[in-house]
Amino acid sequence: NLACTHCYLPHHKNSGALSFDDWCRVVDQYKDLLDKLYMQPNITICGGEPLLSPFLFPLVKVIRGTFPCCEICILTNGILVTPKIAAEMKKWDLRAQVSIEGPDAGRHDIYRGAGSFAKTMAGCALLREAEVSFHHLSILSERTAAWIPDFFDLAKETGATKMNFVRLVAFGHAESLVAGGADRPLSGWTLKKAFEDMLYFSRAKGVGTNTNKALFHLIEPGLGSPNNI
Repeated sequence: NLACTHCYLPHHKNSGALSFDDWCRVVDQYKDLLDKLYMQPNITICGGEPLLSPFLFPLVKVIRGTFPCCEICILTNGILVTPKIAAEMKKWDLRAQVSIEGPDAGRHDIYRGAGSFAKTMAGCALLREAEVSFHHLSILSERTAAWIPDFFDLAKETGATKMNFVRLVAFGHAESLVAGGADRPLSGWTLKKAFEDMLYFSRAKGVGTNTNKALFHLIEPGLGSPNNI
């Protein structure tokens, strides 16, 4: 329901989407795989925008029936959250990742369109009211790196459990963003400085961040997640 300038998807068409029965088969295949590997489930439902799907909660019911104690996270822009949806998320013990691209309307809406920040903040308020745990995710880039302190202030204000970041990848819509000089990925010492800022402000503001990502072990021993690298 948005057309973010840095989106990995080259278009927002829904052609070729899986049916509900297809997704149920995916769940069955996932269970078979976990049984063979003796591993525990961990499921993230993303899109596009998952809250647009008419069978999101029917699928969640199937997942819960297959994996009663599985951690399930919904990746959303938060705009479509209603009291009813928030209640459903609480009912099924879901958590959410609410994406933000700037710490205020002026900076967020550059990426996601006019008025989107206010709608996302309203969605966060509904999640908090329903006691649905959520964290934020933002794209880390040359432009957004300077906003890291403000991102953590916002996360503290919204009640998010974490303020996470992923690095900008020049693919899909983001390819033209980089080609046009509007933004670019961080590298070298500028990337190192951004990681140090993330760690510093996470601790200063008391809001977690995803220090389990690769390269954090270069900032501080004990961080990073070698098992995932």
